[in-house]
Amino acid sequence: MGIENSDNESLLIERAVNGDKEAFEQLFRCYRGVVMSMLTRLAGNRYDAGDLLQETFIKAFLNISKYNSSYRFSQWLVTIARNTFIDHYRHRNVRDELDKIDSVTNGDFVEETPEELIIMDERRREMEHNIESLSRNYRKIIEMRYYQGLSYEEIAEELSIPVGTVKTRLFRAKERLNELINKKQQ
Repeated sequence: MGIENSDNESLLIERAVNGDKEAFEQLFRCYRGVVMSMLTRLAGNRYDAGDLLQETFIKAFLNISKYNSSYRFSQWLVTIARNTFIDHYRHRNVRDELDKIDSVTNGDFVEETPEELIIMDERRREMEHNIESLSRNYRKIIEMRYYQGLSYEEIAEELSIPVGTVKTRLFRAKERLNELINKKQQ
């Protein structure tokens, strides 16, 4: 899987590191099927997997400057996806699901259909729009927690607020996102 020519992939990565959003979009289109398949197997459903896919690629976009070219790009993405899954299920306190990780991340991946990829891309864009419509405080908390992968304590330290306030703002931000999503579905 991946881009047919490793030189093309290296060039796209280099452009993405330098802030070229179109290059990152090309990388996204290339690898989203592989990552979505893995996350669907891990999460057990496509709904959660779609959310995790979005989080994975946002984290990758925000941290692409940290990519180490001595590793395959696909492996770097799979590692981000795996960690995103673990964080998600730790938060939900579903530890028995973590046993699936090793068997899935070491297996073969199945490509998604073009229709499924279009739907996932639309969901990603819709979620980005919903996040953009949040207040600045809520957007910042969502970005720090899910895109930068910071712990509650790290967020509290960076924002100079108590950990309890971080948790409350994150809870309210997610509630607001749910309201926005439900409002659009009505």
